[in-house]
Amino acid sequence: MTDNELNDRFSGVAELIRDVANRIDQRFDAIEQRIDSLVSRLDRVETNLGAVILQTTGFNKSLADHDRLIQGALATQSAQLRAFDALSRELREHKHGNGSSPAQSR
Repeated sequence: MTDNELNDRFSGVAELIRDVANRIDQRFDAIEQRIDSLVSRLDRVETNLGAVILQTTGFNKSLADHDRLIQGALATQSAQLRAFDALSRELREHKHGNGSSPAQSR
């Protein structure tokens, strides 16, 4: 094989290697663009999750306040019912304590 033939073959191999290297560079550039896009999206997701966490905290506080108000209302209602029952008992005892029956009081 002559020097010219060897040079032509090495030139062809070198050109193929450059072509492969260029294709690899293009692939890495495309991958880098995708990664940059994903990082940007993840940053937005992080921001949105932070907002959701703040909203959830607000909801939890509202629910706790609501539960506290309901418990207070239930306690008040229970106390009112006990007071009504006691008043009803006192009225019955007072009415029957006078010695008059319900038929006599008409």
